Amino acid sequence: MRCPRRILAALVMVLAIAAGETTRAAVLLSDDAIARLGAQRYWELALTMDPAEAVTRTVLVDDNLYVFTNVNRVVAVHAMTGIVRWSRIIADPGQTVRGPSHNDTYAFFTTGGSVTVLDRRTGEAASHRRTLRGVVIQVLHDTAIVSIGADHGVKGDDVFRVYRLNEVGEETGEAIAELRLESVQARTSRGHLTRLISTEKTRSGDRVQAEIHLPLDRVKLPFAASCAAVADEHRIYVGAANQRFYSLDIIQGFQHWQLMTPNTVSGTPIVDRTNLYFGGQDGRAVSCTKSDRRANWIFETDGPIFADLLVAPEHVYVPSSDRSLYCLERATGRRIWRQRFDDPLMRKPDLSDGRLYQQAGDQGLFVLSAENGEQLWHRPEGGRFLAQFEKDSYLLVGGDMPQIVRVNAATGEIKDVVGAYDVLFGVPVHAEQAIVLCGPRGDLVCLRSQSAPRLKPAAIAEVLRDDEKMKIAARIEADQKARLAARQAPEPPKEEDDLAWLYEDDWLSSRSTATPVGGRGLVSLPGEAAPKPSAGKPVVNDAAAGDEDDEPAPDEEDSAPSDEDSEEPTSDEEESEDEAEAEEESDEEKAGADDESADEEEDTGDESDEEETSEEEEEDEESGTDDEESDPEGEDE
Repeated sequence: MRCPRRILAALVMVLAIAAGETTRAAVLLSDDAIARLGAQRYWELALTMDPAEAVTRTVLVDDNLYVFTNVNRVVAVHAMTGIVRWSRIIADPGQTVRGPSHNDTYAFFTTGGSVTVLDRRTGEAASHRRTLRGVVIQVLHDTAIVSIGADHGVKGDDVFRVYRLNEVGEETGEAIAELRLESVQARTSRGHLTRLISTEKTRSGDRVQAEIHLPLDRVKLPFAASCAAVADEHRIYVGAANQRFYSLDIIQGFQHWQLMTPNTVSGTPIVDRTNLYFGGQDGRAVSCTKSDRRANWIFETDGPIFADLLVAPEHVYVPSSDRSLYCLERATGRRIWRQRFDDPLMRKPDLSDGRLYQQAGDQGLFVLSAENGEQLWHRPEGGRFLAQFEKDSYLLVGGDMPQIVRVNAATGEIKDVVGAYDVLFGVPVHAEQAIVLCGPRGDLVCLRSQSAPRLKPAAIAEVLRDDEKMKIAARIEADQKARLAARQAPEPPKEEDDLAWLYEDDWLSSRSTATPVGGRGLVSLPGEAAPKPSAGKPVVNDAAAGDEDDEPAPDEEDSAPSDEDSEEPTSDEEESEDEAEAEEESDEEKAGADDESADEEEDTGDESDEEETSEEEEEDEESGTDDEESDPEGEDE
């Protein structure tokens, strides 16, 4: 099994650290200086930069350390392993870039009139899933041209499904073919067809449809931004230079709401599950709902607020240019305490182990109790709080001769001071009790307490797997789930053809199970016993019956057997049938006798009339006699 280059490089770096090998980043702090601080070299890294490139600032957001350079290049480094996740140019050189901020998936970099949205782990442009539909323009053998192109966001190897439409433009059923794009133009594309239903051929006018991931590189702002944008999973929240605060949709970019502010908002807002917190240059700290901008509370200070607010689980800390630090109740905005200073507060305080570290201009560093605002200790020389290891705090003191000072966290007593001449920035990683130091040429070193566990290759491999394989694994998993769902989905019932009966061989045969109307059911089905002929009635011979041309054929309904005929009659039923037939025969004999007497009287009358009539009447009688002879009913009588 081959090992990716990045994993090999990371393993080499870890082994080099374990062996004590000197690297470029080692010049930031010597091993002796790190030992005096009671720390260990957790990882170190030397970023690759152009000769004219230099680091301008560093920002930690969640587990990403962002290193900005003077050409607006941003390098994202995993803060606890030193793995370089990605590197790219965010904006043109000289353009102001604010932020970044995070949601669970993306990183947001705010420039003048837009917000750049990138995947926080891979640095790729954000994308959103969208359903694209078009029509087949032309079909040539096994290729087709469709009305979708690069302007719509498609690219080569995208797969579309082809559907047949009915008269009202609705899909008639499942896809009949698949189209894999091979050549993509601006507004059209050509691809190869694969049939899914052998009896259906793709033709012009068929619909093509696919789920495509469209890139979402930037979200345009309605006005120039005055602060860094923050976001949740669906919306961006940003203050603008036109003294308004906006809520914008990440995908579509449309405006959900806007809030007028008396002055611009320069500090970075804070967003939680339901609320939004920000301070403005009008001196007001505001908490409102992020869904509909409804105010929860508004707290007014005596001066503009330029620094970011510090939002803790129970409190909100507001540094104001009125030279005061306020502690407010997070739910109601009620002031709990206020601590005054001699200089305006322009930086956000740091919170660690119940202590607030507030830099107050030329006055230096003040350490306050987070509970009541009482001053615990003061360092006039100042210093940027880095981290707290066990009972000691570490401060970065800048100037011409940068130093790292180790002090007692409770009293401020100095324990040790080491030179850090090549250190330009120090970034505290509060969640892991770690410090990341950065030099002007991109040299990075991470320090942790000597009692903390050392970095292991398994942790590096875990980060690499999450970063590089996250998208691939997600896509593979989604495809597998889609295939499984397609296999498990029940097949839709097939629609029966209304004319299917025409294709059957016996479609003229009767399917009725009702009792025949008329007749006596003398015809039986194969396998059934033929009914017994009635007593006194002759059995008609088929051959003899065929000689009589005028004999009418029996009806189909008369020939169909009934349930009663198929059953064998009982003795009582046979006796009742015989009696009924005997009565019918006696009635027929009486009727025949009456007919014969009527004929004799008619003949007698005719003979007397013949003597008295003229010759013309005789001719009429003869013609009438001929008619009677030709009448078959007369013969039967």
